[in-house]
Amino acid sequence: ANTNISASDTAYDGQTVIVQSGTLTIAGQHAFARLVVLGGAKVTHLATDATTIQRLTFNAGAIYVACDGALDATSLGFTGSANGYGRTWPNTTTNGSFNGAGGSHGGRGGAHDAIGDSALTYGSITDPNEPGGAGGQYSLATCSVCNNGGGIIRVTAGAFVLDGKVLANQWS
Repeated sequence: ANTNISASDTAYDGQTVIVQSGTLTIAGQHAFARLVVLGGAKVTHLATDATTIQRLTFNAGAIYVACDGALDATSLGFTGSANGYGRTWPNTTTNGSFNGAGGSHGGRGGAHDAIGDSALTYGSITDPNEPGGAGGQYSLATCSVCNNGGGIIRVTAGAFVLDGKVLANQWS
């Protein structure tokens, strides 16, 4: 079953949280004794929008992500484009990836063709704390939710066993 932990919900703080199936969406910063993500389950954050940057941010004494389990922020970064320019840091379409080019972050997104070019890089590749940029919309189009960049995952743990995945990919 899908479950949400809001920023103001402290009922799970200090507890062992076991995600057996479905999706656990966490808003705000939390501190768990342990987080266990079993096969087929995932933990994620809310999508970044034009006014709010969202992150998956929590501390845990121990984290275990089983095979086929995931901490997943895919497609939860900057989204949308205006006149072909994708949304980029700091949550603007100014100088964003253009005309079908992939979104950027620690590296440049791929160019679409001789006209479409990606945004400049931003943030740290070794300590990322910004969402990935949206890709540019082809044909100079405008869209409010499209070409999403990857989200942000920031976790601290005394022990971290990863048999599954940690993902923050751009939408494709």
